[in-house]
Amino acid sequence: MSMADAIVESYKRWERKPADLYPTPVDATESIIPLIQALSIREDGEGLLQVDRTGMDGRNITRVWEPACGDGRLSRVLEWHGMDVTSSDLREFPGYGTPGVDFLKPSVEACFKYDAIITNPPFALAKEFLIRARSLAPVVIFLLKQNYWNTKGRIPLWDEHRPTFFLPITWRLAFLKEERGSSPLMDCAWCVWIDGMDEECFFEPVRKRVYPGYHGKGLVGAQAGLTEAVDALAGLLLALRATNHGSDPDEI
Repeated sequence: MSMADAIVESYKRWERKPADLYPTPVDATESIIPLIQALSIREDGEGLLQVDRTGMDGRNITRVWEPACGDGRLSRVLEWHGMDVTSSDLREFPGYGTPGVDFLKPSVEACFKYDAIITNPPFALAKEFLIRARSLAPVVIFLLKQNYWNTKGRIPLWDEHRPTFFLPITWRLAFLKEERGSSPLMDCAWCVWIDGMDEECFFEPVRKRVYPGYHGKGLVGAQAGLTEAVDALAGLLLALRATNHGSDPDEI
């Protein structure tokens, strides 16, 4: 391969992906779980969902929409923690969830009330995704570049949609580890918007937590992980049955 060919291949390796498809590493989602679990949701007198600031009358966040689900890596972590996640994607073959759903179309409405919209939005459409998401749920959580707000042009967006929390991730995320290696260059952060809490923005670094579930990608891989978990549970049940009957589980 000539030097020119090598340069072309290098550019191809690092060029932006179609539809800004950068699957969220599972440890990044796992690390925002404590905050999600700390939030409390309740209905007001008119049946509208809102965050319960007292923590006395609410319930945990359970109903979540992931509108740019890709191969489902972000959704799977939320589901592992017991959330009911509606996963959708604009692409016809995302590998997970419901395909062909344009989140930005006004005709695409929530089929039920969502407690939160949590996603890694297409970078080029992050603003549009944010405005849309905030009209549909009391809690919105986006994965963005750390320097997303470092531009004069986004000051009006900041003034109108000031995040409640800006949580810089303390390690770099390897979105495309298989093709670009494990030396990522991008610093990312979780931005959290909570209705009625936009007067101040709280800053705290996110500490890494390791996701205990399946780390691979795609629906087939997730099903394989589930099968493994079911097999482990079946083995445990056999062992318990053997204990109760005083016999060897291999002889049952």
